[in-house]
Amino acid sequence: RLSLVGSEMCIRDSGETGQITSSPLGSDINYYSCPMEWRGNTFDDNKEEILHVFSILSKPENYPIIFHCNIGTDRTGMISFLVNALLGVSEEDLYKDYLFSNLGAIGGTRKITGITKSGYYKAIMEADGNTLSEKTYNCLSDFGVPKTQLDSIIEILSEK
Repeated sequence: RLSLVGSEMCIRDSGETGQITSSPLGSDINYYSCPMEWRGNTFDDNKEEILHVFSILSKPENYPIIFHCNIGTDRTGMISFLVNALLGVSEEDLYKDYLFSNLGAIGGTRKITGITKSGYYKAIMEADGNTLSEKTYNCLSDFGVPKTQLDSIIEILSEK
């Protein structure tokens, strides 16, 4: 069973999702819509939706998961950064992953400052911890993601 997490609305009632309410891949595919704003502080402006995404990510029965947004650099990029930083991916590799977006037709060029000036990055850097992974864990916990969900995500996505 595949799960799709669509976080693709830039303004909640803009119709950016094309009125999709179930998976276009068939009824045996879970579909979760998590519409997010992307103007302003994507992290703080989308607390409820981010908590919903992490709830979905914490359940083993939802895997494999595809999550997406319209372009993949802002909302999807934020979720990707948070999850991969939580898992211990190096900051350098997280920057490289973000910059790969420039290989697509995204209507502009993304720079590392798209991350380093973001609300989520600033929140992580202000959190307690000695490593990026610890800071991200504590940041997300302080944000409201239950530690049981964070631990579950780490267990599900870590190599054994």
